Amino acid sequence: MQRITSVSRWCERTIEACWLLALTIIPLYFNLYSARHFEPDKIAMLRSLALVAATALLIRMVDRLITQGRGPQLSAVQGEEQRPPPSLWHRLRTIPLAIPVLVYVGVYILTTLTSVVPWTSLWGSYQRMQGTYTALSYIMLGVAGVAVVRQREQVERIISMSMITATVVASY
Repeated sequence: MQRITSVSRWCERTIEACWLLALTIIPLYFNLYSARHFEPDKIAMLRSLALVAATALLIRMVDRLITQGRGPQLSAVQGEEQRPPPSLWHRLRTIPLAIPVLVYVGVYILTTLTSVVPWTSLWGSYQRMQGTYTALSYIMLGVAGVAVVRQREQVERIISMSMITATVVASY
């Protein structure tokens, strides 16, 4: 049984805050005083949230690796020998879209490296900023969400915040 430390809890809360902010602030935000009303400001915010979520996810992973070896390992039945934790490949196979997402990320990275203009492929054009970095930011927020959403209340928060934000956007 894995123990959850306070560091892991804070990381999970930070990740949840990032995807909740991404669900609410990004659809609602636009700057009428900018020459480019929508894309760049939202993408800068999305990239920042993805970096914070990725950092929190990395800290959580390191914390779990460190605390995994500490303390007594509890088993369900006394005298029962514990099985080793499942391999990374086995855990990836249990997540339905893990392999397609990894292939998608690999294709994005490969096409960026072999692009005629790799710098623009990585960062995106000046007008839209929709490059590999932005696509990986979308994917990172999704992966962070999958990593921490474990309870029904969290799923209900996702649905509620999406509906509230959609209502406000549609009303405007």
